[in-house]
Amino acid sequence: LKIPYQEFYKAIEFGDSLTEQECNHLEEALLSMGILDALVVDASYREQVLTMEEGCEDRYLFVQKSYSGKSLLDVLELNDSMNDIFSNQRLTGILSGIAYNEESMISVSSEGIYQMGVLSGTITGEHVAGFLGARARERNRQEQIRVCKEKIQGLQSSMNQLEAKKAGIVIQMQKLEQESPNILDLILGHEIDLIIDIPHQGAD
Repeated sequence: LKIPYQEFYKAIEFGDSLTEQECNHLEEALLSMGILDALVVDASYREQVLTMEEGCEDRYLFVQKSYSGKSLLDVLELNDSMNDIFSNQRLTGILSGIAYNEESMISVSSEGIYQMGVLSGTITGEHVAGFLGARARERNRQEQIRVCKEKIQGLQSSMNQLEAKKAGIVIQMQKLEQESPNILDLILGHEIDLIIDIPHQGAD
């Protein structure tokens, strides 16, 4: 359809007024609400995007009536990639329509409790923000790199230990291979002596 859109989580940044815990709670709440990964589309395309197509699904955000009190517009901000005035207006309108720490038909609290019409919900409180905005995604990427490096170091250490153990086993095998002929010679020599001794014993 070639309909212009923005991915909500890529267009928004956390405001400086939020603590780390509040960022974690807000992102998890928006994820549970289906807002975090929803697509921001101009209202003129509403009918087109909401036409059902079998096997396809998505979530869309349209500008609604603004909330007069404190809203997400007060705690979130548009990132630098949003340099189009029309995109800015849509996102600003969406953020201003979701109340923050106040009661409304659509709201989110700093504890992560959310309201969507007749639906209310809570969060686990275990989520760590890493999707909302370019800065958070970069922090998440760096953290994933750090974790991967630690895993590589751990695996390398295990490999070194296994290599050392392998070398020890090889040395042990070589010693056994060197000793085996001598052991066989002793056994065979002893059997030959027994065979030679048997007739003498009979003659006596």
